Amino acid sequence: MLELVYLAGSLIVEELRKYAVLRLKTPREAEEAASRLSGVTKAAVRGRYVVAGGDFLTRLLDLALNFRQLRRGAVREVKRFVEQIYDPGRRAVYIPRRLYTQFAEHFLPQFVGDQMRLPGGWLQVAIGNGMVPGWDAMPPDFMEALEMRHVGTYRAEIGDAVTEVKVYALGDYWKVAVVSGVDAETLRNYLGLEGWIPQQDGKLYLSRWNYTSPGGQLQNC
Repeated sequence: MLELVYLAGSLIVEELRKYAVLRLKTPREAEEAASRLSGVTKAAVRGRYVVAGGDFLTRLLDLALNFRQLRRGAVREVKRFVEQIYDPGRRAVYIPRRLYTQFAEHFLPQFVGDQMRLPGGWLQVAIGNGMVPGWDAMPPDFMEALEMRHVGTYRAEIGDAVTEVKVYALGDYWKVAVVSGVDAETLRNYLGLEGWIPQQDGKLYLSRWNYTSPGGQLQNC
């Protein structure tokens, strides 16, 4: 259900060309917010306001619906945010300050001196986007903190190979998979994918963006 809300909302943002507006207390805070957002979207400062495009709206909508730590303590703000997106009479969507604060805390890298702090949410997104192989070897308590859970292990016949597919849930509706027993080129051809598939120790890592249930026969292990 939450994923449907996201998919419909992203279509509305694109169709109506909606954009994001964040109101801060001072122009200096607006400058700081725009600087932190620069790593994920183009943001312009107008006095106490930060204006960003629809790409930021869809990103924030996706994260807010999927990850509970972003909604924790900000359920009303998320609801107000979603209502603005679904309102056909407005193009400007005002980001509730608490929602932005949660997003910045959990998902935006922060520079402290010459060091960069990467919060847990950043790692969640990196895994979900297929950027980090080897995450299935993380300790269970670490995976639990990232809201990752193993939801099933399956076998699929891909060409002449019998592969093992382990599917994990990341948040409420993102799914990622670890595939072993087949090479990357065969898997790409089988799924009709383009581009690079992360791999490590003979395992292939499919992100939520390119994972689809294998078309071959699946059997629960």
